[in-house]
Amino acid sequence: MTHLNLLPIKRRRRQLLKRRLWQWAVVVSCFVAAGIGLALGELETNRQAKQRATALRRQYAPTRAMQNEIDDIRKRMKNLEAQKQLAIELGKRKSVVSLLGILSRATKTRTDRISIQNLVLTRSRVDGEDGPSISRTLELKGVALNSGDISVISSYLEDANAFHSVHLDSSSITNVGGFEAQGYVLRCEY
Repeated sequence: MTHLNLLPIKRRRRQLLKRRLWQWAVVVSCFVAAGIGLALGELETNRQAKQRATALRRQYAPTRAMQNEIDDIRKRMKNLEAQKQLAIELGKRKSVVSLLGILSRATKTRTDRISIQNLVLTRSRVDGEDGPSISRTLELKGVALNSGDISVISSYLEDANAFHSVHLDSSSITNVGGFEAQGYVLRCEY
């Protein structure tokens, strides 16, 4: 069957234009409907994700609290370990007051015969086979009436068990107030 359109050209154009507008309106409506459908789907997915996230947060809350407690316990353990190390280090150290007490007792019997004029405490790090350690030294400089007095104080310091070793570094005759005296330098390691 053949179709012959005898309508005037203006009217045919209008019909064609109406048909094209109707076709495009259908296409645009389909795209808008699809867009709305996709948007609603995304909104629903987003709502479900938020609900799931809220449920997971509630479920994770006890775990998070436990993790916070574990972190606090670890911090307390580090503090306690540091305090323990400090207590051990302080236990190993001889306090200056106890060293002065030992020196006071050493010179007590011979206060008129021996004097300590200079006292120097030093600490140094020593790398040994067992690893690094701290070496502490007490250096005493003073004068005595004779070498026998130096020997008495040196023996007392050795017997006090406060030092690993006591050495007489030097001894020389000096003049103190017009009298000859024995100058000395004792090195005590602890």
